[in-house]
Amino acid sequence: MKKIIYPEYETIAVIHPSLSCGLTVEQIAKKDTPTGLPYLIIEEEQLPEDRTFRYAWTADFSNPDGYGE
Repeated sequence: MKKIIYPEYETIAVIHPSLSCGLTVEQIAKKDTPTGLPYLIIEEEQLPEDRTFRYAWTADFSNPDGYGE
């Protein structure tokens, strides 16, 4: 299952898109990511399983899949 991540303060925000809304993951990412912030569309397996240090997660947004509108 696809997830959308974007930088939020000093950590990573995760969007869990519901495709039952009729939009594609790309459309949801553009709509739900805050305006101007980069996002990545990743596979759920790419997220760490251990959420102990959830607020220390990082990601490289130098080549994003898009930006929030």
